[in-house]
Amino acid sequence: MNIEEYICKIKYTSKELYNRCCSVYKKSDKEDIIKVIIPILIVSVGVYACSLSRNEAHKNVKEIFNIADSIRSHYVGKADYWGLSTSSLIKNNVLPKKYILNDKIIINNSREILIGSGIDADIVMPQSQSFDIVMKGLNKSQCIAYAETKLSDDKLVSISKISIANSLGFYSFEWGGKNMLPIKNYASKDFCNTNDNTIIWTIK
Repeated sequence: MNIEEYICKIKYTSKELYNRCCSVYKKSDKEDIIKVIIPILIVSVGVYACSLSRNEAHKNVKEIFNIADSIRSHYVGKADYWGLSTSSLIKNNVLPKKYILNDKIIINNSREILIGSGIDADIVMPQSQSFDIVMKGLNKSQCIAYAETKLSDDKLVSISKISIANSLGFYSFEWGGKNMLPIKNYASKDFCNTNDNTIIWTIK
């Protein structure tokens, strides 16, 4: 019993009046508790969602670089990546079959990726020494998680840049650029929109 209820009980001898009085404080207490709990729940859900995004991103980025290694091995000894595209990779059986589903490249049975040149993964043109791996439709937490996934040194050296594209603009993290590689924690958060983000890994 808090102090308000104690005063109420002394002041009102009638049980009915006491209950009526105390119900005000009980309701007030409940409202105070709710005001405290709701922000905690919101933060907890956000942290949980962020953790899920980072776990998913870590697994999927590992698969993305396995695919990149397969492509680079296939093109070893060739002058450039001319003709490379999602459809050509599938048609020529360049990638392990586990990544191919309904004529799409799918990683971990969850995310589609496109491979080619630029945000739309167009066919790579002659003399191009790099290709792009594109993932679309990411929300903000996913965008941050994918952009900032930590990479081993051997994976980092194969990257030319990592780009984020959305309705806010097109932003690239490059070696020696304004936005530096490797991407530090939370360095990408201001570039990731609420929804519909695209991440592009440019591979040498």
